[in-house]
Amino acid sequence: MRLHAISPRLSCRQVLSHCRNWRQRLSHDREKPRAGCSKECVQATSAVPGASSVLRNVSIREPPTSLEELMQVSGTDKLWRHGYHRYYKDILSEFREKDGVRILEIGVEHGRSLITWAKYFVNSASDGIQGVVFGHDGDVLQSVCQKENFPGCQKIKLFSGDQSDPTEWIEGGWDVVIDDGSHLPRHQLTSFASLFPFVRPGGVYIVEGIETSYFDATFAEIYGYKIKKAGIGRPPPGNFVEKMKQLVDVVNRHWFYRPEFSVLGGLIDHEIRSISFGGGLIWIQKSYKSDDGFPKDLGFSRAHASDELFSSHLSKLSTEEPCEWLKQGRGA
Repeated sequence: MRLHAISPRLSCRQVLSHCRNWRQRLSHDREKPRAGCSKECVQATSAVPGASSVLRNVSIREPPTSLEELMQVSGTDKLWRHGYHRYYKDILSEFREKDGVRILEIGVEHGRSLITWAKYFVNSASDGIQGVVFGHDGDVLQSVCQKENFPGCQKIKLFSGDQSDPTEWIEGGWDVVIDDGSHLPRHQLTSFASLFPFVRPGGVYIVEGIETSYFDATFAEIYGYKIKKAGIGRPPPGNFVEKMKQLVDVVNRHWFYRPEFSVLGGLIDHEIRSISFGGGLIWIQKSYKSDDGFPKDLGFSRAHASDELFSSHLSKLSTEEPCEWLKQGRGA
């Protein structure tokens, strides 16, 4: 059968159909052509006789590669509702092509964000994309993987869990941990204290949904959990944000000459390199091995920071409600 010339008015879908069955004559599309065709579509069509007239009128649409584009395709509310992409593009960029990178997300619901991570982290470990589900089965994730079967699908692992007892998620170490779980301040603090020791050097721990630390209404609840003792300025553990603010002092403890100072225990907070606050989320980076020995002594004496004021600060911290699941380890 002789091939007929392809009309320049054909849509990308019709061009793809021609790619799959080049012997079949295509019907003409009277509608306006799409803005662009995928790169794969154009490459496959270029070898088909008579395709040049189509390709001259088709712009190549590259597959989504930026984090924002991948989030848009997956439909995760990290983009359209929360706008976390504004922060994630900088936080996660250094891990994107890292060999063997491992990601843990707590609270993946239907799995849309895991689709994003599986496509974004191109060199993740064979089990490098893991998610904890609560009351959901990752149905969107399963559907997309069955339909697209992109390479990252084989690296995703889902399992059920209880955020009040996160010890079962500690194996293997993590480069990135994202807490998008219950959003209950006490749970956020429990998970951070339990999991941060297992973040790899230079890795990052991200807590989403920190707005609940400000909810002081008697009826306030999240995912069926009552939010108790939260509200602006209220102490931990009812307020997760306030505990994270204390870590700013831990990171800078050398400048008031108390290298032993800790609010979560030295095995946890003495490993913190930096802590950052954004709209709706907090991220904490773990120290690199190369951070050892810093900061250097700048020549100031301990007299620049008084014992009296430090003791007063410790006294204030001691009034917090004790957390049985945390080792406080505050230096005196």
